Amino acid sequence: MVRRILLLVVLFQVSVGLAYGLDSQQFGFDTHNYLYQNGKIVGAVYRPKLGGAETSSQYTEYWILFKEFVRVGKLVNGKTVATNVIPAPVPLRSLKAFSDLYKNRVGSTYVTSYVAESNVPFTEPSAMNDNGFSVYQHEPDGFGDVVQNNKLVGAHWRLGERQLNGSFIEYWVLTPRFTYPSHRTSVARKGMILTSSKDKIRSYSAFLSRVASLGVSKYIKVFCFESKVPFDRQS
Repeated sequence: MVRRILLLVVLFQVSVGLAYGLDSQQFGFDTHNYLYQNGKIVGAVYRPKLGGAETSSQYTEYWILFKEFVRVGKLVNGKTVATNVIPAPVPLRSLKAFSDLYKNRVGSTYVTSYVAESNVPFTEPSAMNDNGFSVYQHEPDGFGDVVQNNKLVGAHWRLGERQLNGSFIEYWVLTPRFTYPSHRTSVARKGMILTSSKDKIRSYSAFLSRVASLGVSKYIKVFCFESKVPFDRQS
């Protein structure tokens, strides 16, 4: 199963590169960010340095979601919950260091995200299959905005339900005003806020229509794999 997933990811990356001619932009790699909800830390994100076959438009991120983390679109006391992404003051230099830092967080979920960026929209996913992964076109987990400095700079949307193998697909759009969270500059250190909406969006085309007025310059597609097993113990 793991080999099949990795093969499909490679095929996905190759197909994206051929279809969209992805360009190279250097930003925010080798960064460590905290996730906050309601003023409490509920997770963390690590984006390693580029290496091997990865590029600035095709790369991997690692997310650790604590058991207290509230999913996008889930209501708590009838209200949605925003997530603040705040850069850590010191970067981490390895996935092991990232895992070790949070190894005592019992009940956490470990998410490996394979990211592809493009300057044009992706194609509409089919109802049954998308690059070899089974997906659903109903009951998306959630939609929300991306906010920086009190300005709307993007949006994010999760396609369908999580699959039996722990996989799901997310789509993001970003405007030229967006800055990747990082410890390196004063603007990047302010991080970003991921808001949550009660809305349900049923298709990628509907998502694009929803964000058409934003002046989008970057489109992002993410294959995510969830596990209760820490990264260093996954086979």
